[in-house]
Amino acid sequence: MKLWERVATWEPTQERPWLGLTGSTGKSKTRCAYIMLREIAIGMTLPANNSGTKFSIPSVAVTSAYTIAEAVLAQFSDSKDSAVSFLYDLRTADILLIDDLGKQRNTPAISSELFALLDHRHAENLVTIWTANTNPEGIVNGMTEDLAGPLAGRIRECSTIINCG
Repeated sequence: MKLWERVATWEPTQERPWLGLTGSTGKSKTRCAYIMLREIAIGMTLPANNSGTKFSIPSVAVTSAYTIAEAVLAQFSDSKDSAVSFLYDLRTADILLIDDLGKQRNTPAISSELFALLDHRHAENLVTIWTANTNPEGIVNGMTEDLAGPLAGRIRECSTIINCG
């Protein structure tokens, strides 16, 4: 079965509001994640009133693990305000897509921020779509034990994970 056919059957639920696409490079994980992002955003767009002229449009954020890492570091630079705002937007977006999760270097600051981001999204049951070349245990590789286990657990608990081979 083609990847999109497998991905297209996913719908976020209260128990599993996250979609994870794992597998080696070149398997169209990112392409399918963006298509699903569009589908979910369209599905969450509702008329705001009976007239049908105004719509409630979900907030959407798209990033990569590298960009999250850059924003964490930028919090300690002259770009502090925009970095803090960016990370807040990732936490609170109705729909978030994170590409290449696990490729970032898991320094203590980056690990802590990634945990806080995903823990918040877990607590609020916010739709999250992520891609990675590895499983959740590989994503947290290099993190301290007190963050790695709980974060891998949250990723597994909240995600429908489709392995693309």
